[in-house]
Amino acid sequence: MSLIADLQSIPPRISAAVRRHAALRPLPGPPAHPVFGHLRQMQPEELAEQLMDWSVRYGSIYRCRIFHRPVVVVADPTVVREVLRSRPHKVRRIATMEPILTEIGINGVFSAEGDDWRRQRRLVMSAFGRSKIADMQTMVATVTERLMTQWERSAGTRRDVLRDLTRFTADVTTLVAFGYDLDSLRTPAELQRSVDTVFDVVARRLYAPVPHWRWFKLPRDHEVDRALASLRATVQEILQGEEPGGPDNLLRRLRQARLQEGSRRGLSESELFANVMTLLFAGEDTTSNTLAWLLHFLADHPQVQDRIRQEVDEVLGDAMTVADPEAAGRLRRLEAAFLETLRLRPVAPVMFLQTREPMTLGRYDVPAGTQMFVVLGCGSRDAERFTDPDAFVPERWLDDKIDLARPAEGMHPFGGGPRVCPGRGLALLEVQTLVGSLLRRYEVHPAPGAAPPKTVAHFTWGPDRVEVVLRPRSAAGTG
Repeated sequence: MSLIADLQSIPPRISAAVRRHAALRPLPGPPAHPVFGHLRQMQPEELAEQLMDWSVRYGSIYRCRIFHRPVVVVADPTVVREVLRSRPHKVRRIATMEPILTEIGINGVFSAEGDDWRRQRRLVMSAFGRSKIADMQTMVATVTERLMTQWERSAGTRRDVLRDLTRFTADVTTLVAFGYDLDSLRTPAELQRSVDTVFDVVARRLYAPVPHWRWFKLPRDHEVDRALASLRATVQEILQGEEPGGPDNLLRRLRQARLQEGSRRGLSESELFANVMTLLFAGEDTTSNTLAWLLHFLADHPQVQDRIRQEVDEVLGDAMTVADPEAAGRLRRLEAAFLETLRLRPVAPVMFLQTREPMTLGRYDVPAGTQMFVVLGCGSRDAERFTDPDAFVPERWLDDKIDLARPAEGMHPFGGGPRVCPGRGLALLEVQTLVGSLLRRYEVHPAPGAAPPKTVAHFTWGPDRVEVVLRPRSAAGTG
C-alpha cells in the first residue's frame, strides 16, 4: 500500500472507530488518556493480569481503547467459549494482523481466514493426527537423545536451558512436519535469534498507530529484514531437502496441494512458503516456553519432581528414554504437571480478535469490525474452582481425564472452537518424552543465586531465561 493510499484510509478508519465508540458507550471501562487511550497501562508482560484486574472493577465484559481504536475485553468464561466457537464465521483475528504477516511472508494457516484457512487447516491437521503418533514419537526421541548428550557434558554446572529448549522444539518441528533434520542442537543455527527478532517486530507493528515501515524504515525494521532473509534461507533448505519417495509428512502434502493449484484444494507457492514459516514459528516458541517454565517449577518443587520421577521409573523399567507412545501415555503425573504449567504460565494468555458481523456478548451489543481482547485463561486463577490457585499443584488434575482442548471452564491453553491448535498432541508428546527422559537421568535443581525468571512478551509470552543445575542421579536411583 502506498503512502497516499495509507493517508487516504485514515479518515474513514477514524470515522468507523467513532461510530463503534458510540455503539459501545453502554459498556463500562476504565478512564482513558485522551490520546493514548489505555496503551500506557498495558505493559505486554502484564497484559493478562491488567485485563483481569480491570474485570474485577468493571465487569467481565468491558471496553478500553488503544489510541483511537475501541477494544472490547472479554473475561467471562462462558462468553470466551462462545467467541471461540464463533470462529471463523462471526469472528476473525484482528484485521491488522493479516497484512502484517503477509508482507513478511508468514500468513499461513495461523492467520489465514475463510476458505484459505479451511484448505490449509485440513492439510495441517492431517499431519498431526492420532495415526501419526508412533512416527512422531520416534523423531521426538531422536532429538531428545541429542539434547541429553549435550546436557551430560554440562551436568552439575549452572545452565540456562531456555536456549537449548528452543533449539530442541525447532528440531522436532522441522523433523516431524517436514522430514528435514535441522539439527540446530549440534550445529546452532541463526533460527532462534531470527525468530525472536521477527516475533518482537510483529507484536510491535500490530498496534502501531501508523505503518511507518511501509514508507521509511528504522534500524529495527532493517534488522527484521535481515532476520527474515536468514529465515527464508532456512526455509529454502527445507524445501530443497525433501527426498523423492520419502516418508509422508506435512511438507509432502503441502507440495501435493501445490500441484493441485487449479483445484479447490490447491495451494499457491506463497502459501506453501508461508506455512513452512508458520510451523517454524509455532514449533520454536510455544512449546519451548512451556517446557522451560515446567523445568523451573520442577526445580522449585522437589517433592513434585520426585513423585513424577517415581512414575517415570515405574513406566520405563530398564529403559532410559521415553521411546514409545504407550509409555508416554502412562506418564499421567507428567501430563498433569504440563497442564498445571499451562494454567499458571500460558504462552498465549490473550487472543486478539475482531467481529465480522454484529454480535451480542453477554448483555451487550457489539458492532461488526470491533476488536476484542479475549482472555483465554480468565478462569485459571479462580479461587472457587482451584484451591490455592497461585500454587503449582499438578495433583489437582489427576482425578479426571485431561482434555487439552478445554481442561477447565475458563481455560483455553490451545485456543478453542474450530481453530483449536492442531499441534497440542505433539506438544504433550515433546513434554512427556523430553522431561521423562531427563528425570530418568537427572535431578533438576535451581541455580544457586539465580533470580526468578521474568515473563517477556513477543508474539507469545515466555520466560527470559531458566537457570538450573542438572545433577546426575545415583546408580541406585536409575535402576
